[in-house]
Amino acid sequence: MEGSRIGAGTMTSLRGKRVNMPFKKMREILAHLEIEPVWSELFEFLADQVDHIVWLADVDSNLIFINDYWVEITGISKEKAVLENQWKNCIPHIDLELLLELAELSTITEEPLSIAYKIVDPNTDITRKLTGKVYPFKDNLGKVRFWVGISKEVDNV
Repeated sequence: MEGSRIGAGTMTSLRGKRVNMPFKKMREILAHLEIEPVWSELFEFLADQVDHIVWLADVDSNLIFINDYWVEITGISKEKAVLENQWKNCIPHIDLELLLELAELSTITEEPLSIAYKIVDPNTDITRKLTGKVYPFKDNLGKVRFWVGISKEVDNV
């Protein structure tokens, strides 16, 4: 299955350079990627309305956005999840290793990815089982510009 594509002319090349972005609102992040503000505002609004974890990562697999549901089920702020990589502390080591290996493979193949993993609230030790999908978003030339993922809770463990 081919990755999702952004409409013509809405993205330009990041020229393979690593972009160090401080945590920002979604519209600012997507503005950096040169996506029209109305779409970034719509994405942020929709992402924060669902009872699923929704996230974005750059082409180097760095987390650049995570939605409100993440905070609700982990107690970790968006800022800490993004800036301090604390999202990794919520995933058991064996699941994290597998996720990172699959992410690396998906980056090479540029194909969507289905995942299953556990997440642990560090404040309550409640473990949740999740399934998710990761999709590459490509520009008009077929080059991956960022990744979007969505995960939902299957059942409590």
